Amino acid sequence: MKLQDVLHDREKSNYEKEDLNKYEEALRKLKEVTGVLDSNEIIQKYKTQELTAHSLEELKRDYENKISRLKESKAKLKQGLAQRLSLNDRNCDRQHINKLQSLADEGVARLDTIKAKETKLRKLLINANAGLEHLNRHLLFFRVEPNFQDEGRSTAELTLVEITRKLEELYGIVRND
Repeated sequence: MKLQDVLHDREKSNYEKEDLNKYEEALRKLKEVTGVLDSNEIIQKYKTQELTAHSLEELKRDYENKISRLKESKAKLKQGLAQRLSLNDRNCDRQHINKLQSLADEGVARLDTIKAKETKLRKLLINANAGLEHLNRHLLFFRVEPNFQDEGRSTAELTLVEITRKLEELYGIVRND
């Protein structure tokens, strides 16, 4: 019985050493990929990336809504101008027409500015997603249980949550050893 216990303890110790080596290698790869030496800093960076990704998604939605409202406003102004011109109303003088045209031009300028901002945000979001996918590929060897409370989140958020959970578990294992 004691021989079996000793063999079992040796086998368990060998598995623990293998696991520890895997975790240390994973942490080394993470440090290499991220360029950060402190494990806490790695985890903190990816925790804040989730907030950044979420706020970028919100900004994107806000700008899309604003673009839609400005397009509607522009269409209404143009329609009002067209009605005034077609009615050939005596009360509608050139100054009023110029004012309507000026408002339409301002709306177009604001729309162009918002489109440019949205384009920048889209590019930033694409780059953030690419970075997350890159890091996730380096963490494929480490599995975590799926969390079914994450339904309704974007792919970027789900990837970021998975990476964060993996990093936290790896850090916890390395720290406890």
